[in-house]
Amino acid sequence: MSRMTRVEEDPATGRTERDLRGALRAAWALSSAEFYATADLVTAKRIGGIMWLIGWLIVVALLPVAPPTDHLGDAGWILVAGILLATLWLVARLVRTHGNGTLRTTNDQNLVMPWIPEAALPALHASLMEIELAGPDVASIDDVVSCPGMDYCSLAITRSMGMAERLQEHLHAAPETANGFVERLGPFAVKISGCPNSCGQHHVGDIGLTGHVVKTEDGTDRPFYSILVGGSVGEGRARIGKRLGRFPEEDAPAVIAALARLYERERQAGESFPAFVDRVGAPHLQAAAGAALRGGGTPAA
Repeated sequence: MSRMTRVEEDPATGRTERDLRGALRAAWALSSAEFYATADLVTAKRIGGIMWLIGWLIVVALLPVAPPTDHLGDAGWILVAGILLATLWLVARLVRTHGNGTLRTTNDQNLVMPWIPEAALPALHASLMEIELAGPDVASIDDVVSCPGMDYCSLAITRSMGMAERLQEHLHAAPETANGFVERLGPFAVKISGCPNSCGQHHVGDIGLTGHVVKTEDGTDRPFYSILVGGSVGEGRARIGKRLGRFPEEDAPAVIAALARLYERERQAGESFPAFVDRVGAPHLQAAAGAALRGGGTPAA
């Protein structure tokens, strides 16, 4: 008998796989009606969140039976599934309407909709605009990859998602990076991990951050980020970034912006950031980073 029709019962809960799939069907109806009408789709802008949702849905779909009811009851299943499906239901509808129903995820926490006819692009873009998924910042310094960090992970040391938000806010608020800077800079990968486990792929970003805690002179434990520069991934160009130093959490966005501005000003035609790092050298980059620190100074070792 195929997996899709199996009805084995969990002796601990009395629930079957069919029960679980029934709950998910109810959640689908909820997400496409009442819940869909009231969902806060602003959160859909977090592509990393969508990646998490897709992973969770896959896990749920493959579970042979539901989890114990003393942790999550029927109402909990429907609520969680409804929240997960609210945005993805819209995306699924779009790829079915305008493409061939295929949706792919990428390792930089984005979604790819392949096989979209050119004639369908305007309508697809308009629909993505409605759910705030049409930002033109893919693969830019504004499209930060991060792990969940302390918001959701018990292993994390720092709030990596919060750092990603701080960087985006800084780029849009600072006069020197607010007016077309992201577009002029072009592709630029910033990747953040909240601990040394590297779930945010910080070691292969143009600029990578990994979080840790440092005891300062006053005895206080404070979040810091080690910054790596010049990492890359891809055939023939894979490399680990070079460590620039460690920086207080509150200074990291200004440091990243300063390094990006230096690259924009001094790069040669067609020069990638890793190649730029090799050409100008670490001391030049450390000087720019130190100038961005509050009160100046040099990066900590």
